[in-house]
Amino acid sequence: MSHRDPTGRDPFGGYVAWVNFVNFFSNLNLNIFGFGSAETSFPGSSPVRGGADNAGVAGLSTQDGPYVCSVGALGMEFGGEQNYYARYLGEEWTLSCHGARREYIDMRELSLGIELPFLGGYGGGGGSYQEDDELGYFLFLSGGVLGEHASVGIGAGAGMSNGPYIPVWGGAIGFQ
Repeated sequence: MSHRDPTGRDPFGGYVAWVNFVNFFSNLNLNIFGFGSAETSFPGSSPVRGGADNAGVAGLSTQDGPYVCSVGALGMEFGGEQNYYARYLGEEWTLSCHGARREYIDMRELSLGIELPFLGGYGGGGGSYQEDDELGYFLFLSGGVLGEHASVGIGAGAGMSNGPYIPVWGGAIGFQ
């Protein structure tokens, strides 16, 4: 019997290939999610402005199972009310079956739609995000007026999950 194959019946290395495949994907974190967000910008009618984004996210991950998270970020927007490019830097707090964790997030988005210049509009767009251990993309529908936006969307991401979890005991978060 081979030390690589506990059954002794695999002369071609299929068992080793399977173990390597499982080990790789057990560390790979794939997730899909939906979100709703609210954004504000200041000054609201300027073509170059500061912005704040707050999003609630619910999703399913191959490592964490179901999860919810909250994202808070600050950044810059360039363009009109609905037709703009934005970049935000912030934090994401995630709660899953494994506990809670905090990560930094870098988000970029491009929005296109119908607008009354710098007053209001409706449209959609897409973007990307990067965390310490994950890269992902999202699509959204949005509407806004006078610097205030709301959006709903979907997304997917992948990465190697290695974030430090904070175990949850009896509904209370305990820090280690």
